[in-house]
Amino acid sequence: MKKLLILTILISGLTYAQGGGGSGGMQGFNQYITSEFEDVRQEIKEVDEREMEYTERMSRGLAEDAALGADQEAIEKENQELKEEKAKIMILKSIE
Repeated sequence: MKKLLILTILISGLTYAQGGGGSGGMQGFNQYITSEFEDVRQEIKEVDEREMEYTERMSRGLAEDAALGADQEAIEKENQELKEEKAKIMILKSIE
């Protein structure tokens, strides 16, 4: 993908330079290529930043899921203990 992008930029730059003609055309080509590569660098930087933000959100989400899972396990354990306690009470009531 990056190779295709670079090739496209080079072809566009050469086309742009041909319109200028002579050494001025090459100077225009160099300015154009520099500008395009700077734009690409900026876009890559922005994508990297979004990727980092996404990774951080995923990490937080996984941590929250783990905490919720632990809470769920504690609730299920407490629920089981209550059921056992209720069963004991029912047995004691049936004995009386």
